[in-house]
Amino acid sequence: MGYWGAQKPDPGLRCPLDRTHPLARGLWGAWIFNRPAGLVWEDAVNSRLIALAGPAHVRRGLFLPAGQERYGSISGILPDPSQGFTIAARASNYGEGVRKHHLVSRWPAWGIVLDTSAEFPGLYGQMKFGGYEYQVTFVPASNVSPGRVMSLSLAYNTTTGEIRTYFDGEFRERDDPSGTAANEGSMWLGTNGQEPDNALYRWVGEIDYVYIYVRGLSEGEVQWLYREPYDMFQAPEPVRFYSIASTQ
Repeated sequence: MGYWGAQKPDPGLRCPLDRTHPLARGLWGAWIFNRPAGLVWEDAVNSRLIALAGPAHVRRGLFLPAGQERYGSISGILPDPSQGFTIAARASNYGEGVRKHHLVSRWPAWGIVLDTSAEFPGLYGQMKFGGYEYQVTFVPASNVSPGRVMSLSLAYNTTTGEIRTYFDGEFRERDDPSGTAANEGSMWLGTNGQEPDNALYRWVGEIDYVYIYVRGLSEGEVQWLYREPYDMFQAPEPVRFYSIASTQ
């Protein structure tokens, strides 16, 4: 049973991860922002933590307002993207407050960024290979209307050698990097790890979930994840927190 656009599961004991589910294979971390949790959020895979700089506020997702310190560092031994990598998230952006919004970042190795300046490609996934930064676009900045709910997947597949972006389950752009994927930097939610407390880089909006895989998801798997992002969790009964994609 899926939860698209409706209620989503508690990632704790009531709705544990089904580790036999195909979408759970290679899942390194999964954070679902659906309940008040103070300053620390625990993931559903191996209890890795996101520690926020300011108190969390949850409406239908994690709320990151303009002008306030609402970003977090992600703990754990970080995955090596050179072995395959996917980051998937559902979020909205208010299009205000800063110029360069970082949804999730392990600078300089990779990240998902919304840059509203004319010389950059808008909403893009970034990965560094052999000292060069590749930017693969999801959509132009003009397509990111304030409050629009967006499902984003950035996938690097070592078999094909491609970086691919997907927007709302649909393939958008690809690139063929050369060299070895960078495996450096600390990991952050809602900001850039280069200067995490710099307001220039903070994501202003809401975040439903963040999933990180140590493999490149196929196009079919990305579409499945878009349609049923909570299908891999065992939910014995509905829960009372709604996602940002819900109209209720």
